[in-house]
Amino acid sequence: MEVEEKPGAGLPLSGFIVNRVISTELLKENIPEYLRNRIDMQKGCLDKIHKQFGGKVLSLVPEFDSEIKGMEMIKLMAESMFEEVLE
Repeated sequence: MEVEEKPGAGLPLSGFIVNRVISTELLKENIPEYLRNRIDMQKGCLDKIHKQFGGKVLSLVPEFDSEIKGMEMIKLMAESMFEEVLE
């Protein structure tokens, strides 16, 4: 996995936000096998991301029940990213 900054974009890369992370807490519940497999696959990907990018991973954003659309969902995502409740 390699990340390159686009020359001329004018925006320095300061870190990464990993989106749609499924909580491993779900493994404690009665969930379908395909979801267990997806969480297992995700673990390998997250391990690789943390190994390669370490401290540049700024936030892990969970998988939400619906698409991030509209101000209320954007607010929920921002609260998750920054781990604080916004008013």
